[in-house]
This record gives sequence, structure tokens and C-alpha cells, in this order.
Amino acid sequence: MKIKDVFCSLIVALLIAPLTSFASGGSGGDIKAEGKLTALSSTSATVAGKTFVLNSSTKYEDAASNHISRSDFSVGDRVEARGNQVGGLLVANKLELKSGAGASPSSSPNPSSTPKFGDDKGKDKGNNSSNNSSKEKIRAKLRDSEGVVTNAHGKLEYRNRSDKNRKEFKINVEMPLPNNVPAIVDLVDAADENITVDLLRSGNPYATCYLDLNDNSDDSQDDSLEAEFKVNLEQKKSKLKVKRGACDTDLLQAGIDSGMPAVRIGDVIVVRDSLGNEFLRGTVK
Repeated sequence: MKIKDVFCSLIVALLIAPLTSFASGGSGGDIKAEGKLTALSSTSATVAGKTFVLNSSTKYEDAASNHISRSDFSVGDRVEARGNQVGGLLVANKLELKSGAGASPSSSPNPSSTPKFGDDKGKDKGNNSSNNSSKEKIRAKLRDSEGVVTNAHGKLEYRNRSDKNRKEFKINVEMPLPNNVPAIVDLVDAADENITVDLLRSGNPYATCYLDLNDNSDDSQDDSLEAEFKVNLEQKKSKLKVKRGACDTDLLQAGIDSGMPAVRIGDVIVVRDSLGNEFLRGTVK
């Protein structure tokens, strides 16, 4: 009986050992971490004490499984990270935003009590506080950069209707012709000018937008001539509609990964000419 007992114990131990190794998250297994995002860079994210490597295969999603970009995440957000051990590194397969400025709402207010997107007439009716919390509108005035004197000016506007899961992003840069900085004499020159806008957070660029010359720039009724450059984007749920221009929201990848910038208060907006020279700047408020 003793020999039989020892034999049975050995068999049980051999069966349990692999299961114990798998449950402890052995090398190569799926590893999950959920909690506060305590560090974030272009190549890594630290969640609940675990540092995950970010690469071109990492997927970014919100709580509703909508595709978003890395720029939607900020330190302090609650996130869930999943990944695998690869060569001693923990490589992220997916980073999901659970709560934060870029997260999708878990519930929606009563649509009948909420004004339509862009309808200022319905604002503050009934003193409904849920309407105010579900509608965000922030903007930036773009004025002469330090050491630059230019006749150009512009503005950025970002609207987020979380109850409708709808966002709108616009940049408008105007300059009378002829203009001094950048040097543009007429609309022919303006058509050859490539105006770009960098969006920075904590000093680091997270998106670059490429403005289009407005086709109606010369429709003024008076003798003045003006060049107008624009970006106009609209996103409903995860579907992006590009009305004019484009914004690259993944600067780690080659080419333009067109997306909706997740603008926040305090972001710095820098406008540049074809040579990369800064001439306008503003802060989102």
C-alpha cells in the first residue's frame, strides 16, 4: 500500500505542475494588467507596476472597443493592458482605455433633453447639468509666435459630444495677400505653400495636421484678397469623415495615419510654413 500511495502522489504532482506554471503567467502566456497608467512614452506604457513595450502591432481601443490612437491616453487614466513575454520583454498586444478624457461614455443622457450637436439655441435649457457634462467645446487662438510679426492669424476648435459619441475638429489659418510671413504674394503662391500644424502635450508632439487651401479663398466681395487654409474632421463612433485636410495621429509610423486628434486643455498648437518655420502659436483653453 505504501508503494502504491507514493506512485499515485507522483502522478498527481506531474499533472498539477504544468497547470501551476500556466496559472502563474509563465513565459509566452497572455499577461494582463489593469489599473492606473503611471508612465507613457512613444515606446512603452506602465500599468499597475508592469511596463509594456508599445510597437506597430499594438492596438488601442476605448471601453466600447472603438479604435483610438496612443495620443488618446494620458498618465493617470485607468487602462487595461494585454501582452506577451517576448525575449524577456513584455510586449503589448492591446491597450484599452477604461476611463479618462478619451474614453467612451458607459451611458448616455436622455436624447430628448440634449440639444443637437452644434445647436447653441438649446444650450442651458432646463438647467440640465448632464447636458453640460456631455458636451465639451475647447479652442485655441493662433497668434504671432515669439519673435515673429505676421499678418496671418488662426484658430483651432474641438468639440466632443460624448452622449452622441461624436467629435469635430477644425483648424483655420487666414492671411491677407500679399502676406509677409510666410511670404505669399497671391493665390498662386498660396497653392504652393504647405501649412502644417503640430499639436504638443507636455512639450511632445502627438499629432501633425496638414492644411488645405480653401477653394473659396478668393470669393471676397471687396478688393481685399485672402488665403485661407483649413482642416475639418468629423468622427461618429469609430468612423472618421475627412472634409478637408488631414491629421496624422500616429507619428511613429511612416506616412500619414489619418485620425481624430484627442485635443485637451493645455495643449500647445504650433503653425509652420513649407520650410518648417514657426509663425503662429496658441494654447488650448
